[in-house]
Amino acid sequence: MVCLWAFFLPVQLPAFTEGQDLSFALSDLVLVAGLAITFSSLTLRRGIWSPWHFAIPICLALSALFVGPLNRYSVANKVLGMVVLLATYLFITSNVWTWSEIARVVRAFFAGMVLLSLLAIIRYSLDIDIPFTYCQTCDVRLIGFMSDPNLYGSLLVVAIAAYVALDGSRLAVVRPALRWPSIVILVSALALSSSRSAWLALIAVVAVALAMRKRSGLPSLWGGIGVAVGVGLLMGSGRLSQLTELAGRTHSIDSRVALIDHGVAAFLENPMVGIGLGNSHERYGQIIHNTLLWIAAELGVVGLIIFGGFLVWLAFRLADAAVGAPMGHRPMVIFLIMGNAAMLVFSLSVEAFYQRHWWMLFALTACASALAANDDHARAATAELADRPV
Repeated sequence: MVCLWAFFLPVQLPAFTEGQDLSFALSDLVLVAGLAITFSSLTLRRGIWSPWHFAIPICLALSALFVGPLNRYSVANKVLGMVVLLATYLFITSNVWTWSEIARVVRAFFAGMVLLSLLAIIRYSLDIDIPFTYCQTCDVRLIGFMSDPNLYGSLLVVAIAAYVALDGSRLAVVRPALRWPSIVILVSALALSSSRSAWLALIAVVAVALAMRKRSGLPSLWGGIGVAVGVGLLMGSGRLSQLTELAGRTHSIDSRVALIDHGVAAFLENPMVGIGLGNSHERYGQIIHNTLLWIAAELGVVGLIIFGGFLVWLAFRLADAAVGAPMGHRPMVIFLIMGNAAMLVFSLSVEAFYQRHWWMLFALTACASALAANDDHARAATAELADRPV
């Protein structure tokens, strides 16, 4: 069920949420079924949860109730949305107990991204429509089966991170015969999304790969980029000029700068607790497209402390996993570092804290840390027994 949830992450359903500022994904249906099926085995595992996990929804609820505005957006999108994400975290961490199960979830996510991106590119190229999905022919930007090209781009970057980190190991996400087709599909989809935020996140993936000397997957990535560029040239000058114009668009930059100004002003208005959950959406008609600034504006210093504490806790979990993981599973830890680094960079220009795939990375990071700790204890116990006199 967790693998099925991960497979359907890149599919959102507009029929349920169109015009309501809500995001409903096909994986949410799997989550409900999975929680019902595994209800008796759901557990708050030691080392997996922290006080920050509980402080986040409490902070959001108190801000909505006492700072405001208390409306459908703040309650449904922010408070209940966070409850769903924490339920997702509980669902994953309660059912993923081994390194092999972490690898299965990552492979399921990667398979879903490749197959659905291939279908999206075919649909985009042939200019056809598929019922009950978001419009893909109404814009030059590829959005897959998501509602937004930037969010789709971030999913692609996480999938590419899995390819780069795990390539050449026994944990590889794809068979050797499908390596090139897979990376070409993902890179082509990323290029067609024209998401500059996702492109910057991809730079973070490459930087981590170079820093951690995990370079076996990079040649395929460069080759995939080369093929994507070649295909772009074959698409014709008209479409290529559109994509080039999108990559260099300035109006969106101006809009982001204006939102940054609004966010700074909102924070200075009430530095301690912010202007209230959802109030930036109420005032400006859209959310602030920077996770840190959004939290500062709406939740103030209190929210920043909680968010910062959660990220520091996560960083320690990554460090524990990197130190304690068995050698054969180190590539999985590198993927988790890449994925979280990419999403952190992505969050600088898009509000990313509510994205399901980042919470998948949070959950798998916690699971990997717990497994690494168990492996450390087992090695210590074995060494102690070996040192005892017969």
